[in-house]
Amino acid sequence: LQTSDLLFWRCSCEQSSPDVLPPTRLSNSSWYPPTLDIVKGITSRIMVSKLTQRVLQLADPFKSVALAKREVSAALQAWRRTEPAAFIRSCPSVDNLHPKSLPEILFMGPSNVGKSSLVNALLGRKLAITSQRAGRTRMLNVFSLAPVVTLIDAPGYGFGSKEKFMELIGNYVELGRCSAVFLLVDAKHGIKEADEYAMQLLASTNAPYQVLLTKADRIKPAELRKQILAAEEAVEQVAMEHGAPREQHVLPVSSRHGSGLDALKTIIFQAATATSSQDKTEV
Repeated sequence: LQTSDLLFWRCSCEQSSPDVLPPTRLSNSSWYPPTLDIVKGITSRIMVSKLTQRVLQLADPFKSVALAKREVSAALQAWRRTEPAAFIRSCPSVDNLHPKSLPEILFMGPSNVGKSSLVNALLGRKLAITSQRAGRTRMLNVFSLAPVVTLIDAPGYGFGSKEKFMELIGNYVELGRCSAVFLLVDAKHGIKEADEYAMQLLASTNAPYQVLLTKADRIKPAELRKQILAAEEAVEQVAMEHGAPREQHVLPVSSRHGSGLDALKTIIFQAATATSSQDKTEV
């Protein structure tokens, strides 16, 4: 607890209730024992301070995830050394999946959220089929960026036979093959009911996932900050419901302008590297 926090807390206590004061130093250098109200005040102040710190971090929304420059540099160098991106196959069910050879990263989200456009931006080539018509992706489309990672573009839920597509995604996640899952949410619309269902699905399988706010260049920075905080609150709420509370920062991205892509590549590289190291240890 910093001195500035204590000063703010003392002033707040004095203004709100004269009977609840922070501990005051006595002439014999002892402290008054803290009461329950004082402890609650400290806890509340820490929570406010944490939120304030997060708001300050969002001065540039596209830097919502703190990454060291050396981490970003190492990831981008590895990304540049990959072989040309290649399409592997389309899988209508998990029975048709390719033999796993590289760490796998899954991209999922509602229809027309920009999954295929984001995958293409990461691949550096237009391999994933994009369309203005929602629901164009119908299968798990697999792309390779050897020797680093395999990217999987999942069908969008919320259009057509969403139960079928969600079942396909769920079956894949339950296999435990993916190193990370990215749940894409439209930055303009925020978390919807279908997205909450998807988060429940991922949390129930303990799949490591992170929320990405797509098309983030289409809204103003102030609104983007609000959507980031709202999404982070939704993720924490779902995690707490499943007994695994955790703090997770939401990353906004723009496939059109490239904003946030360096950070996303770094997170993907770190997840892939961690999986590769684990696989070598198990062998």
